[in-house]
Amino acid sequence: MKKCIAIILLLIPTLCFGIDTVNEKSQATLTVSFKDENGTAVIPTKFIYWSKDVVTNTTLKVSTTINPVAASYAITIPSNENRIIDTRKSHEDKKVSVEWYSGTTLIGTADYTYRVNNLSYIPIP
Repeated sequence: MKKCIAIILLLIPTLCFGIDTVNEKSQATLTVSFKDENGTAVIPTKFIYWSKDVVTNTTLKVSTTINPVAASYAITIPSNENRIIDTRKSHEDKKVSVEWYSGTTLIGTADYTYRVNNLSYIPIP
């Protein structure tokens, strides 16, 4: 059995810091592509994903199982999951975690962290 490798790309603007960003209360799309060690597209039996706030560990999306029919899948991150938890901060980092399987065998895991900008943030001097 070939080992699967997930490549995750967030389809939103990128800052020069190397982390993708989205404004609070905005919808985003995360495309997950599965490839083997040779770079050939593969379709896992299933994958499970969930998301959390990095600092507070608040669950934003509970574990969701997807049975993909293609080697690539677009995960929609709705606006309510891109909310600011601590309004005193200029931004918060969120993390989407993915596990993928062949049958019942866990093949791999990946985490993707992105930044949510707080549009209501006012710096206090």
